[in-house]
Amino acid sequence: MIDSSIKCLNRLDKQLCLTHLPNLFQTFMQSLSVSHHKNVHLAITNCLCTTLEKCVEPNIQLLIEDLNRSAENKKSILYKLFTHIESGLSYQFHSVWIFVMKIIACAFTSFKHPQTFIIVDKCIRSLANLRESEQFDYKKEADLAIGRAVQNYGPKLVIDCIPLGITGEE
Repeated sequence: MIDSSIKCLNRLDKQLCLTHLPNLFQTFMQSLSVSHHKNVHLAITNCLCTTLEKCVEPNIQLLIEDLNRSAENKKSILYKLFTHIESGLSYQFHSVWIFVMKIIACAFTSFKHPQTFIIVDKCIRSLANLRESEQFDYKKEADLAIGRAVQNYGPKLVIDCIPLGITGEE
């Protein structure tokens, strides 16, 4: 229902829709972290992924213009939006990381523009670090998200930001 409302707002007034997305994502990510019901997790994940696909991806150029106009990246809509998504990598979300990984993968697809890499690079590093920890149970999902980053930003950018630990002595 909410994703339908957001898509309708996007059709009527793109700028108004985009300015409200950070608040929507903040609310949904908070709800994702506190809910104990899988149905709620699925609904939030589907809503956020649909919103990224239908509202962010088609308007990426407007969001890039906003990013370029912002004196600091932290004030841009894209930065605020991705900060809320990236917050899902904190331990507070560990019980729903499987859903967070899907949302991050959707974000990498929707943000696919070279200028957005400065916003997502820290998240890619965090994903890679999480994936390497022995206690992390969602390696397959992290691989999928990192794979989406490679697919949308190219292998060079992604490999440059992930420490591979190659010394040349092996």
